[in-house]
Amino acid sequence: MSDALMLNIRYMLISVGVGLLVNWSGGVLNEGQATQIVEPVLGGIITVGTWLWGNYVKAGTKAVPLKTAERTDVPTVSSVTGTVTPATTSR
Repeated sequence: MSDALMLNIRYMLISVGVGLLVNWSGGVLNEGQATQIVEPVLGGIITVGTWLWGNYVKAGTKAVPLKTAERTDVPTVSSVTGTVTPATTSR
């Protein structure tokens, strides 16, 4: 996922979270106070989610020397999406 997309998702979640928190508090919290509560929570969720996704994508993979990685007959795994690019036999 691109950084720009993740940034937009984060701000959308913050906006929705702040709106819900202000509405649910019955006017006890203002928007600034609600933002101070919601942002750290969402940041923590995104951090843990990123950590889990990174481990999921890398599960079952192994680092190899550069010479091996440059070979066209070796399949590769994207570290972002986990997509496997199959090996080709032609050079």
